[in-house]
Amino acid sequence: MSHTAKETVESCGICHQPVNAVTDKTVTCSGSPGCGRCFHTLCADLNLTMWAALTSDDGLKWFCADCRRNNQPKQESAEVTLKDILARIDRLEAKVDLGYDKFHNSFAMTKSIITTTRSA
Repeated sequence: MSHTAKETVESCGICHQPVNAVTDKTVTCSGSPGCGRCFHTLCADLNLTMWAALTSDDGLKWFCADCRRNNQPKQESAEVTLKDILARIDRLEAKVDLGYDKFHNSFAMTKSIITTTRSA
């Protein structure tokens, strides 16, 4: 079934405003079969990177606050969430940046010592 830009599928599970499957960036809860509610990405506190990952065909799942609170589905409660993964990536990038800065400073100091030694 194709949707025109004026068709609304349902209301956002948070703001209760219409959700348009064509023009809105939305996510659908992967929780229990009775959930499947749609959410605007901004209402669900997801950035565009998260939305793109969730809407790709990589099999990633997203659970609304109600399903997370109810531990739905229980077999996946031990899995790491996308937000956890992205936060870990941010922390690792910060460590890499710090390591690069230390290396660059050490390299500059060594270069300065060599230049000073050659001049002497």
